[in-house]
Formats: sequence, C-alpha cells, structure tokens
Amino acid sequence: MVESISHSVLLSANQIEERLKELAKIISKDYSGKKDIVVLGILKGSFIFMADLVRHLDLPITCEFLRIKSYDNNRSSGVIEIESHTLSLKDKHVLVVEDIVDTALTFNTLLDYLKSKEVKSLKTCVLLVKEQAAPHKKQINYLGFTIPNDYVYGYGMDDMEENRFLPFVAKKSVNL
Repeated sequence: MVESISHSVLLSANQIEERLKELAKIISKDYSGKKDIVVLGILKGSFIFMADLVRHLDLPITCEFLRIKSYDNNRSSGVIEIESHTLSLKDKHVLVVEDIVDTALTFNTLLDYLKSKEVKSLKTCVLLVKEQAAPHKKQINYLGFTIPNDYVYGYGMDDMEENRFLPFVAKKSVNL
C-alpha cells in the first residue's frame, strides 16, 4: 500500500507575526521594571518562536535554552529527559518559551523541574496548545493559539527533523 502525504497551512506567517506582537506587548507590560529576567527557550522546537518573540520585547533580558526530549520519531515516548544546564535560575524571573503543549506531560514535568530551582517568578509563553491539553491552559500565562489535535510542524517544529524552516505552521494529513 502506498501512502500519499499532503500538508496544509494551519497558521500563516502573518497570523503568527500578529499574535507575537500582541504577546510581546503584554509580556513587556507585565515585566516592566523587573530585573533579572531570563527568557528560557525549550529546544529544539521553540527556537524560531523565541527569536521572533524576544525581538519584539521591550525589556532587558537574557536568553537561555534547555533541551527536553520526550519524542521518539514523531510519537511521544512517555519518558521525559531534561538535559542539565549550568545557568543558575535562583531568584530570577523566568519566562519559559515553549512551542507546543501536546499532552502536557512534558510541560508539567518541566514546570516542576523549574520550580525546584528557587526562581523568583515563573511564567510560560506557549505558541500552540492542542485541544486535548486544554485543561492545562491555566498553567499557560501567554498563549498564541489553541489548535486541533493534529500533528503539526513548521515554524521551528519538526516533522522527523525536517521542515523546521517553514515560516508557517502546517498540519500533516495522511491519505491511504
């Protein structure tokens, strides 16, 4: 049996850009006057979202990254691995930038890990949350979009390590 794969744009580059500007304005207002702000990107998927977001922030920030592995190919492995980092987050205002909350297993593990680092404050900015993870929205301080439970890629998110470069978010459809 041969399968054909088609892709369709779920969120355009313009939609993403407009929402980023809105989020950055709100974040800049919320963090106004604060010092020791660390924007913490979760690799690999958030790198484009984070880069575009911080360009719109009107804040004195530092940028750091943390790598979390929870996928084996394009499926959740159920095992969360957080690669350690040397940055001290103690007494810092940490803004986590994440590309997508899918099942919320990785997201919740990450938040528990960061809370153990004695941060001054912890907030989250997430580009996409899937409908199935909607009950976890209350843990997201700044949200880009709620999307269906489709497999998505582009705008930093991969499809088997490909298509991260796309300026939009697409959903994958498989027709048998």
